[in-house]
Amino acid sequence: APDFTCENIEKALHELYYNPSMSCKDTAQKWLMKAQRSPQAWQFAWKLLEEGKSTEVQHFGASSLASKISGAWKDVGEDDVEVLKDKLFEQLFRFAVSLDKKIILTRLCVAFSAFVFNCANQQLWINAIHDVIERVKEETKVILSNDQRCLILLEILTVLPEECHSANTEKYKKGNMMHVLISGFSQVIVLLNSISYQNNSVQIKNRVIKCLSSWVTLGTPLNECEELLITILGGIHQTELFDAAVDCLLNTFCSPRLHDYPNTIKKLVPLVLSLHPIFTEAVGNENSDMILGLTKVVCSLAENHTKFIIDSISDHNGGWGLICFVMDCLVLPLQYPTSENSSPISFTFWYSLQDEIQGLQGNENITMHQQLSNVYFQLVTHLLTKAKYPQDNSHNEWTADEKEQHRIYRIDISDTLMYLLEMLHTDVLHFIMQQLHAAMEQSAASTEHWHDIETCLFGIHSIVETLTETNAQLDCLQSLVNIIPKIHVNSLQLADTLLYTIGSLTEWLRNHPENLQILMSIVLPYLNNNELSLSTVLTLRRLTSECCEHLTPFTPSILQQIGTLLIKGVLRNNEETWLMQSAGYLLSVLPQAECLKYLQSLLTLNFHQLEALSKDTQSIPTKNSIIHILDLLAHLFCTLDRRQEDENGEILTTEEHPVVIVLRQLTPIIKNILEHWVSDISIMEAFCNLYDKSIRNLISGFSPLLAPLCEMLTTILKIYPHTSVLDLAQQIVLVFGADVVHKKTVSMLISAIVQVVLPIYGKGVIKDHPDIGHSFLRLLSYTSRKQSELFKLAVSANNQFNIVDVFHCASITLGMSDSESAKVGSSFFVDVLSLYSSDINIQKATSKLGRDLVALVLHGVGGNAPRTHIDNYADILQALCRHNNNDFSKWLHELAVNSTILPAEVSQTRKEYFCKQLLQSSKSKKRCRDVVKDFTLVCRGLHGTEYVAGY
Repeated sequence: APDFTCENIEKALHELYYNPSMSCKDTAQKWLMKAQRSPQAWQFAWKLLEEGKSTEVQHFGASSLASKISGAWKDVGEDDVEVLKDKLFEQLFRFAVSLDKKIILTRLCVAFSAFVFNCANQQLWINAIHDVIERVKEETKVILSNDQRCLILLEILTVLPEECHSANTEKYKKGNMMHVLISGFSQVIVLLNSISYQNNSVQIKNRVIKCLSSWVTLGTPLNECEELLITILGGIHQTELFDAAVDCLLNTFCSPRLHDYPNTIKKLVPLVLSLHPIFTEAVGNENSDMILGLTKVVCSLAENHTKFIIDSISDHNGGWGLICFVMDCLVLPLQYPTSENSSPISFTFWYSLQDEIQGLQGNENITMHQQLSNVYFQLVTHLLTKAKYPQDNSHNEWTADEKEQHRIYRIDISDTLMYLLEMLHTDVLHFIMQQLHAAMEQSAASTEHWHDIETCLFGIHSIVETLTETNAQLDCLQSLVNIIPKIHVNSLQLADTLLYTIGSLTEWLRNHPENLQILMSIVLPYLNNNELSLSTVLTLRRLTSECCEHLTPFTPSILQQIGTLLIKGVLRNNEETWLMQSAGYLLSVLPQAECLKYLQSLLTLNFHQLEALSKDTQSIPTKNSIIHILDLLAHLFCTLDRRQEDENGEILTTEEHPVVIVLRQLTPIIKNILEHWVSDISIMEAFCNLYDKSIRNLISGFSPLLAPLCEMLTTILKIYPHTSVLDLAQQIVLVFGADVVHKKTVSMLISAIVQVVLPIYGKGVIKDHPDIGHSFLRLLSYTSRKQSELFKLAVSANNQFNIVDVFHCASITLGMSDSESAKVGSSFFVDVLSLYSSDINIQKATSKLGRDLVALVLHGVGGNAPRTHIDNYADILQALCRHNNNDFSKWLHELAVNSTILPAEVSQTRKEYFCKQLLQSSKSKKRCRDVVKDFTLVCRGLHGTEYVAGY
């Protein structure tokens, strides 16, 4: 590799910025990162900052300087500190006079911040803020104008708190940084006030605001900057200062420290309220940027200080004024999202205010409810108004992005209405119903006025979705059902909302089934409307799911309509699958003979299609059709549940389940499909999904098909070990693993899986297919944890399941570089080792491979595995220590203390201490993890560095 010289660095930077080849850029970037970390960076960084160098070169020099000061401070002796400080100031002053080098100045300020904080941690520069201000004021070596002195001071004083806030370092170091900054804050405020009053430059005023913004983020005493905040609020109308002022005020109002200064809040609130004329003017001019900024300011102040609002609720210049201003931020006479994009910001305030009210006790709570209930009812009206589609139907001309934004906006409004139920209780439903009655009367005069009806229905279904069983007996819901047939539907939006409203009534309809007939007569015709098919299918699924036992009179006609639609093929694939779920619910309540008759009618076409497809030559259309039909059947079978329970909750099995009958008929066709498509992942996933959903639904009812299914799975595995098959095997273990009748069948399936997967590990192919290893180990891990007797039976079955070989495979997966492999491998060892005391095979395997496992884990802990794996490794060590303490103790000392597995830089004393801590933490998972995490940092040379924070 080239030496780290200035010339080579400049060449590498040229490659990075100007070579079109991505591989060349990548190589150059990696080399430059090594250069920054090298000891030579202390020398070349200064040279790269010299006059005449390009901006890219100088920026790299400044970044290298920041990197070294931050990460290699140990290289700086105490005698070198003052020299380094002077050199930094020299560069800061030099770049302060270059207006086109702002980016370099900022990077130098980052380096300077790192210098200040390192000095603070060694108590070498306690009065840093004072000294910096004085040094810049008194600088004579470089000729600086007053504006230049201001700008360099503001840049340094802006970056310092920013770097402190974002520093990823230990708490005590962060505390030292904060102490240095907070102790100098009063001087910063004096300086900022002075600059603000004495200088009329917009650029400098902007920098003053940004500087204050970075300080308030730290949690500095906000009462000290009252005067400056008042000045900023007074100048917010200036376009050039608006954005910076908004950001600064947001940081101020969101600061948790502001709660400590109630008098400051009292002074600021009237000033914020005085912005209302500016807000009104911005709304009149449709100035969306200014509306957005002011809305953020008002709502952040109100949302974060709801206690102040409650305490001053009657004050028009206090709490009441803020509530009214936030309401005005919502009720903009502009259309979202085409004319305004700020009203959603106001939503969360009402959540916060409601929480504050609900937190009041006794009479205070009652009084506040009485005072604000009218406000909340007004809020309901305004939310419904904002949710309304444009009266001129201009939404039909919106772009796809605008329609999506509006859809999400309505969801947010719906969520807000749901939340209001806690405040207003069911009165809110009566309130919206009154508006619906009024809208119905208005629409009688003109059918074009559907918008008000639609938005009332939207509000109603938002509320009804949240109703509990205790308040579901509302008579207004019966009134709603009586109104629904009278609604003249003349728009897609109204029809869509009407369908969702009917869907939201399903729980209520279960207790009032007499209303189902009229509502079903409204829903079913929309199945033939392509634009409304999605909402219709979803509504039908809800109705059939909750009310299927009451739909028996209509079941034949509904099933006939479903069959007709499936034959026509006019629906989208996902709509057909949801329709099949509805069919499953309906078939579940029919007598057995009727159920089979309608099932046969419904599936005849699918059977014929699937049989024909099984004989077709392989092609993408054939494949997609097979997958879709299998998916349809899976969704039908997952809802077709005819099980009945006796008074003790036991399943009554008097007749064979229709799903079993259908699957038995399908088996020859499925076998034929598997012969042709056994290597296709997608078809195998669809096949396994069909049986997985059937097993989940039928549970023990699937028993007659278990043996044939296991036989099919074994055949498939011998050809290709699909992960979907391994995952299905886990479901089989869950349902039938403890069943005495089927235990042998299931154990033979597991043994067959082991015989298939072990050679894949043996050939080294597993590294190309780690997902097979993951599913394999998850299956065995789950079996050992949930069905330990089955696991032992599988291990001992015909000597085909060698646990030593499986241990070896798990070690291979554990040693892979990805996080999932570490997680799965760790879970396997932890679960299997829990059987150590009761299984001689596991004892033998541990005795034979345990030392190698400890070596693998210590190798990773020592720095040869990502740090994200360390918790998984720690769990293995704890399991070994807990279940096989004697051998583990011996292996640990041999490998950790007396071998070269761990880095030579780690002292023997530290290794021995690690072993002692680990052996003492066998009963605490958290303690064991902490010990291993701490030790891995030592091994990687990271202990005590900034990388420890958050780890």
